[in-house]
Amino acid sequence: WVRDQPPSSMYIGANGPANDTTFNNATGHFMIVRGYNRANNVASMSSPHMPAVRKGCKLQFNYQMTGFYDGGTINVYLTLHGVKISYFTVTGDQNATWHSATIKVPYGWSWVMTVEGILGSGYSGYMAIDDITLVGCTSRKT
Repeated sequence: WVRDQPPSSMYIGANGPANDTTFNNATGHFMIVRGYNRANNVASMSSPHMPAVRKGCKLQFNYQMTGFYDGGTINVYLTLHGVKISYFTVTGDQNATWHSATIKVPYGWSWVMTVEGILGSGYSGYMAIDDITLVGCTSRKT
């Protein structure tokens, strides 16, 4: 994953999103993985170790994935007490538009979030993540 901003090339939409989701224009940034002949490669990024939260905490983010007609995948995992658990998966072309996702964070446990991008077997396409946000979260005092 690399930090980028639109337009990421003169071919907007072919190599990256035309906008970010924070400002809905070309002034913001997002994290992106591009195909570019990297078939079946895996890219991952992880959060710092997060403290235990109270009930009702949600992790929200936006994603965009296009050009992966052959099986590109975005996975989001939470690691709780050393156990990596899948909380979100999307596979294949999702069109060149931003989509929203929400994950309920288990309460009472400290955690680490990992976003994994698995490139398809083709030569093109990209996947992007933007505005990873915690909503309704307060630390749980121990």
